[in-house]
Amino acid sequence: MSRDAAGKPAEQGADTLTLEYLDSPDFLQRHALAEADGTSTVKLHVGGLHCAACSWLVEQVAAGEPGVSGVDGDLPRTSLKLQIDPAVARLSSLATTLNTFGYTVQPTDGAKVSGDAQRSLLVRAGVCWAIAGNVMLLAFALYAGLEADLGSGVRELSSLASAARWASMALAAGTLLVGGTVFFRRATASLTQAWKTRNLLRLHMDVPISLGILVGFFASVVNTVGGSGQIWFDSIAVLIAALLTARWLQVRGQERAKEASDRLFAVIPRVARRVTGGRQEEIVPIDEIATGDLLRVEPGESCPADGRVVSGRSHFNESVLTGESRPVPAVPGDAVSAGAINLSETLVVRADAAGDDSQVGRMLRWLDDNRARRAGVVMMADRVAGWFVIGVIAMALATGLVGAYYFPAEAVTRVVALLVIACPCALGMATPLAMVTARGRAARRGSLVKDDASLETLSHVQTVIFDKTGTLTTGRLVVVSTAGDETALPLAANLERNSRHPVAQALVSTYGGSATADRAASDVSEHWGYGIEGVVDGHPVLAGNPSWIGARCSPNEALATRAAAIASAGHTPVAIGVDSEWRAVVGFGDPIRPEAKATISALKKQGKNVFLLSGDHPDVAQRVGAELGLDSASVRGGASPTDKERYVTELRRASRVAMVGDGINDATAMRAADIGLALGSRNAPAVVAADVLVNGTRVNAVDELLDLAGNTRRVVRANLSFSLLYNVGGAAAAAVGLVTPLAAAIAMPISSLIVVATSLSLNYSARIR
Repeated sequence: MSRDAAGKPAEQGADTLTLEYLDSPDFLQRHALAEADGTSTVKLHVGGLHCAACSWLVEQVAAGEPGVSGVDGDLPRTSLKLQIDPAVARLSSLATTLNTFGYTVQPTDGAKVSGDAQRSLLVRAGVCWAIAGNVMLLAFALYAGLEADLGSGVRELSSLASAARWASMALAAGTLLVGGTVFFRRATASLTQAWKTRNLLRLHMDVPISLGILVGFFASVVNTVGGSGQIWFDSIAVLIAALLTARWLQVRGQERAKEASDRLFAVIPRVARRVTGGRQEEIVPIDEIATGDLLRVEPGESCPADGRVVSGRSHFNESVLTGESRPVPAVPGDAVSAGAINLSETLVVRADAAGDDSQVGRMLRWLDDNRARRAGVVMMADRVAGWFVIGVIAMALATGLVGAYYFPAEAVTRVVALLVIACPCALGMATPLAMVTARGRAARRGSLVKDDASLETLSHVQTVIFDKTGTLTTGRLVVVSTAGDETALPLAANLERNSRHPVAQALVSTYGGSATADRAASDVSEHWGYGIEGVVDGHPVLAGNPSWIGARCSPNEALATRAAAIASAGHTPVAIGVDSEWRAVVGFGDPIRPEAKATISALKKQGKNVFLLSGDHPDVAQRVGAELGLDSASVRGGASPTDKERYVTELRRASRVAMVGDGINDATAMRAADIGLALGSRNAPAVVAADVLVNGTRVNAVDELLDLAGNTRRVVRANLSFSLLYNVGGAAAAAVGLVTPLAAAIAMPISSLIVVATSLSLNYSARIR
């Protein structure tokens, strides 16, 4: 079997080769994850999934295969996760079975299944529309008078009219073969599985569609053969063509909705340029990159790993990762993330983490490994759709029985119209399409929502709790004020180069530029909890706690007063002594993020309760809260992780709570909340505990997500209300003879298109900042 360079089957004879590949050791090695119990987990793409009934049907078929012990279908991403016994399971058998029902199966990195499904539907729709056009021309001729009028209202078929009816039947039969089989195969599979599981509530929506098509077609065949009676070949042909068109548009809408989510899976390149010892470069797969490797990133290329710039100056576009479109400068020493696009100059980056170990890789693994929870509103809609299918079939049966007695000439017409117009396609797709659209839009802005249930929970949140450090503030100390002799500051920066304390790094970052090698510190001694001392350029230098400096140097009342003022403002004072004299004092603070105040204000305007919860000193927490417009009762400082968990639990008694944090000390509080949001976190416990990951440091993403979730809930309600009113009203109108089969064939796809358009409007309705 021929293969391409990636080890996948070549495209020639794709169907047969894919089946062989699914059972090959190469496939299991590349795609299967071995579990401790001897089973393996494998994920497949399934083309043709377009509703919850499809997902259930595929899961039921897969669960019946030998060697399959676990099944999890993912409708939004059109995938199927299986737990299999590699020695028993034959994935090719599953793929063959699903193919007979109209679903295509391929590896996750195979050809674009969704693209193939779209093309197949589009071709079928085009052929059926061409046939329907000819059937309609024949119908117009029949309506215009091909039948001979014998007087007294009696009409008989002329030979020309009879030929037109037979020609219509032949053409309509073509539409059944080309397009009708799409619905017949799934209806048959659905009825089979419903019989096996004794569960009629999972009947596929293609069941009433297929019944309507078959009843109308065979009733028309009987009348054609008998030479009298009404025929509906034109309605059947138009119905099949319109249904295929609507389904193609639906599949295309689903693809557009999940494009943003899938973009994140493609941001990390498959290969990288590794610079070797001789400054040569070699192209290597991404999984061969090791920590410390030097990687060349050319303009226009994505960075293959998390790392730091070693040489070169450029700008990166991180919009796919963070949602921010502004270019980010990159100079030697700056950190860059895997997936960021180099915009201008060639760079050399030293790799810190690549592939699954990179930040975006960990996020994608988090998104992929967590079993998706379905939203309550989605499950409710599925239940309603299941009951509705049964109700439609029952109503059609009743209409046929009553009609056979009271209006036999119209009985078949009404049954066909009812089965067609009352198909709950719009009802079945109203909720999942809105959900996947909203999650795709969130991903485009750099926020990954774990599942539909998390999105639904966000729409009900009334209380938002923020951690302080790293969430509302930058989490990075900077110099906010200085006093005293400024010539002492570069000396202290030289001394602090020998410390890894955050205060030392902030001082070096601000004043280390004037330090030179001939002024390097010697005899350095660090005193934890107090400060650091050493000799710089022949001068004894000390930097640390003001009380420690005051005890080691000559007193300076002015600087002592200034240090006390810095502390009372909620900042950290650091005193500097040179030659046994207290010479300067520096204030360090953790700046509030620029968008934090506006975000909290926006949340308050939405009627949300906003709280600040911090492990910092209560005075510091209160100061930050005051700057952000929070009253003292909404701010709590000095909170341990246990305190945070207890506080969240208390607030949950009154309302739905969202916890926003970024560190390990926020993980337990996130788990205790109704929903946890990890803001720009590289911390594993916080990522695991979170239901939403915000890739970046935009705290205003919280407001955007809540706004998007609220809009999604409104769209879902509107879709469900419209779908129910349309289906109930349409069924009633058809039952009393107000809707013809042709009108039903046109109206039914329109309802689905309205739902698609309303759901896709979520891409533009939520606020974008």
